[in-house]
Amino acid sequence: MNALKATKTVSVLSASASAIREHLEDLKSLQLEHGALYKNDAGVVIFASEENATLFAPALLEHFDGRDAIVVYKKDEKVYFFATFNGNFIDEFEFSITDSDSNDIERLRRFCSLYPSELSSTPFYSNVNAEAADENSVLLDGIELPLSIEREKGFQELKSLKPVLASELEKELARTSTSKFPFKWLLLLSVIGFFSYLYFPADEPIEVVADDKNREVKVINHYLGLKHFYTDGKRGVNPKPILRDVYQQLMSAKQLRGWEISEVKVVNEGDGQVTEYLVLTSTYGLVAELTQFAHKGKYNLNVSGSEAFLARKIYSENIYNSYGRFHVGTFHNWLSSATDDLWDDVDYAIIPSQSETSSRWQISEAEITFPIFHPEDLESFGSLLKGFPYSFSYLEMKTINPYVDAWEAVVKLEIAGVETNA
Repeated sequence: MNALKATKTVSVLSASASAIREHLEDLKSLQLEHGALYKNDAGVVIFASEENATLFAPALLEHFDGRDAIVVYKKDEKVYFFATFNGNFIDEFEFSITDSDSNDIERLRRFCSLYPSELSSTPFYSNVNAEAADENSVLLDGIELPLSIEREKGFQELKSLKPVLASELEKELARTSTSKFPFKWLLLLSVIGFFSYLYFPADEPIEVVADDKNREVKVINHYLGLKHFYTDGKRGVNPKPILRDVYQQLMSAKQLRGWEISEVKVVNEGDGQVTEYLVLTSTYGLVAELTQFAHKGKYNLNVSGSEAFLARKIYSENIYNSYGRFHVGTFHNWLSSATDDLWDDVDYAIIPSQSETSSRWQISEAEITFPIFHPEDLESFGSLLKGFPYSFSYLEMKTINPYVDAWEAVVKLEIAGVETNA
């Protein structure tokens, strides 16, 4: 049994009890009914383990509270490694330095090759002395890692931090679902609530007129369609969770030996369903390993020669719990300027929607073409959109240079609102 690391870790892009419980059922089939849950605004991370296990990652995530950090903890011959980037838990590893065949040692090697810039720029905490091996790596009691000695933070901050004891996951879910919000979250929600009061109007008043017999006649709310677009999670879909999910799948697929993703396509079907398609090409790749990847990600898999086609439905969220008469032109201008500032040679096209809307409001589509796009840009672009009235419509990515992980990407977003400020 691991000393500090979970046996299995699952990231859930929803904080709903039903979504979490679905994963708990899968873990139960693996006899993993104990562990810990960590919740943040991105969803939930399930740390599943055997009974009586001690888990370091949930305690570290709670301590760092969204800060990026790397932790290297060594006790006797055991080494524990933890990383969080962009405010999100990325991975943890645990191995014995005397076991050269350890699966986690090989995983850590691959991890270091995937995240060189993050590793060199992120603060690291270690309970053993660090010294520079060269300008790109440090030695931690004989263990060489691609970290920057300038980012060393020592271990004093974490000295009193204790791992959490694994509990029954079902009980943990019940407890976290009913527990009260910490004060800092109540404060944040009150700020958001005030912002919403300014940004979102109350329900549009329904006009009341009198006919020639002096009876009241109710007139339809002309902006009710905007409410449906932003709140029912069918036509309007929050883009950030979708883009994060695609990024996570691209990172997971890098672990496949002999398989490379050559094309990604994600489509909002318009009925609350979002479908993701992946095309992988093989160079002596193992179908058994690909099948495992497909099963874990709940993909339908079809292999034809040296190509594999995967498809699945992915979780979608509504954009807001309320709505507003957003000015379409203003939000197009802002997004066009932002993408132009952050990426090179971006093409931003505005396409009127073919859908039936209303004489009072419209749906307008932005088609954004990135000639060079990297998987990490999915997270950056999603964060850029967070909190704004953009709905995910379509994503297509095609690899153009696998050696530097460069892609060409097209993203389509919809904005529903008005053309005038009246």
